[in-house]
Amino acid sequence: MAQPNLETLVLEYKKNESEEKLNEILVAIEPLIKYWCQSQCYIPWEREDLLQVARIAVLGALERFDPEKGIKFKTFAYKTVTGKILNYFRDSTWKVSIPRKYREMSTHIADTERNIYQKTGKAPDITEIAATLGVDKEEIQNAQEAKRIARTSSLSEVLDGEENKTEMGHFIGQEDGELQFIEFKQDLVNALAHLDERQRQVIYLRFFQDLTQSKVAQALGVSQMQVSRLERMALNSLKKHLALSQ
Repeated sequence: MAQPNLETLVLEYKKNESEEKLNEILVAIEPLIKYWCQSQCYIPWEREDLLQVARIAVLGALERFDPEKGIKFKTFAYKTVTGKILNYFRDSTWKVSIPRKYREMSTHIADTERNIYQKTGKAPDITEIAATLGVDKEEIQNAQEAKRIARTSSLSEVLDGEENKTEMGHFIGQEDGELQFIEFKQDLVNALAHLDERQRQVIYLRFFQDLTQSKVAQALGVSQMQVSRLERMALNSLKKHLALSQ
């Protein structure tokens, strides 16, 4: 018996949302997701990250999709996914203020990675990137961590509360701003390491991918109540470990 096509599955899901139908949609659209990511990315080691971005984008597209507007879901999802991918690659987009040298270095690193891969067909390691740019390996590592930490502003605001919303911003302009930034980065990494795997998944999807608790529940195959409990436990743990590091 022929399998229902993607558009039929989506229409059925919008009429009666169910986890079973959602899984069928995700299976049906997976080949398209891989094709879209492959066409946008030259570098193999970035492709897995893009696949994660694209899969989350599809969930968001499915939530917002309105069949009454006369557009196919495939078209709607494609626009959503490619938009998210472009945001992922837009090095100039930072959610928080960080040292300018790290923003500039991140752009140079991305350019160098692409150039080396296109010439050699191999992924360069940190030593090769540092040698090409004429900087220390530590500078490369700090810039890469800065890019990751720049996406955590919404999480930082939740952890710090209203009175400390500009915690990252106040590092800039101070004589030891870059040192404080590196210390904060390490403190947060250490705090995240104390979470179990499921708690880290919830934090990533909620604060790095901006998903609702309902969508996180669907993505992880658990109830929304479980997501709420995991999020609360994770945030309490992060607050405790960050407080101990002060």
